[in-house]
Amino acid sequence: MTGTFTWQTDLNFSINRNEITALSSGNDIFVPGVLQVPAGWSILRKASQSGRFRAGLGRNFPDRRRSGEQPPTSRHKTRKRATASTRHLNGRDDQGNLTGLPDGVVDEADRTIIGNANPDFTWGLTNTFSYKNSDLSIFVQGVQGNEIVNAYLFEIGSLNAETNVLKEFYDNRWTPQNPSNEYPKINPAERNIFSDAQVEDGSFIRIKNVTLGYSFPTDWLKFAKLSKFRIYASANNLFTQTNYRGYDPEVNAFGQSNLLQGIDYGGYPLSRTIIGGIQVGF
Repeated sequence: MTGTFTWQTDLNFSINRNEITALSSGNDIFVPGVLQVPAGWSILRKASQSGRFRAGLGRNFPDRRRSGEQPPTSRHKTRKRATASTRHLNGRDDQGNLTGLPDGVVDEADRTIIGNANPDFTWGLTNTFSYKNSDLSIFVQGVQGNEIVNAYLFEIGSLNAETNVLKEFYDNRWTPQNPSNEYPKINPAERNIFSDAQVEDGSFIRIKNVTLGYSFPTDWLKFAKLSKFRIYASANNLFTQTNYRGYDPEVNAFGQSNLLQGIDYGGYPLSRTIIGGIQVGF
């Protein structure tokens, strides 16, 4: 759209896929995480993607309380908020297909794939408007379909009766009076059990930048022998829409590591900044 008023739109869309073609040992490699979490945080498997989370139990684990057994701990709880694909136990493979009868025991054989740090796709959209001497640019970015390990929950979501905990976890923990499957009972014996309780949807849409400017008419600049004089204000990271409960869905505690992707533990969130400036041309 051109004329006195102009409108320009730029769109980018990206899909990135990776595949592990070979492993030196020929066997799966299990990568340790943080906070003394046992080996197996993420998995490297031939013909699969890197950045896949392996742990835990899934939503299909039977409710042991109905059979008169002990109330659930984090080792065999379910998680209503978890968006990762989780499956029950050693009677199924990583895709959830039945391979045999579960043995009723929660152990190493029950670990499965519960998330993927790789997004389905990423995108960006920039709209630039101008009217006479004024201009406005809006840049929006998005990431869709990835999961994040919210490692903060190992500390502020651990019901071990030794540390402070989020009020949500405390109020919705299992008790005889509140037989909920949302969070486990308080159990001092539990230590950093990695499960789908720490895996959250990392998708987001962010207004990355908004810039408003005004260029003074060239007739006004002749006396100062200037070709351009523009003032502008710019805001970065203005707004983020996400279901992720951490500070920022875009951070990664281990940077560009191929072994530990999509983990939020101590990462500094992006700051919201507002700046102003002047552009001068001679």
